[in-house]
Amino acid sequence: MKASKWALPVIGAAIVIGLTACGGGSDNTNDNNTAGGGTMAEPSNNITIKATDWKFDMAEYKVKKGETVKFTLKNEKGNHGVGVVNSDLKLENNKTVEYKFDNAGTYEMICNIPCGQGHAQMKAKIVVVE
Repeated sequence: MKASKWALPVIGAAIVIGLTACGGGSDNTNDNNTAGGGTMAEPSNNITIKATDWKFDMAEYKVKKGETVKFTLKNEKGNHGVGVVNSDLKLENNKTVEYKFDNAGTYEMICNIPCGQGHAQMKAKIVVVE
């Protein structure tokens, strides 16, 4: 029968397509995060912030109070910089900066390079936990 002759190749192709779509993985170096504006579940000591036009890859980044953190900015689309309000933390593209927050709290993170019509809405948070 022709139908049974084609069943195995069709099922095999479906499995390969399903595994390819679901097993892509992520190259984001943040620990325990959800890409596309998600939030970070646990504090990290090594954070890569990915910037595209008018958004950062995470809504918030968590760090521990008093611990030195390596921050890196990667511009994936457009030209962006990072400034953290009420701190002297500033990031440039492809540069890594070590920084330690001495006070717990939530700090607003903004794009500090005018990048177009969505620039004013390009914000995220750094949450410093005890």
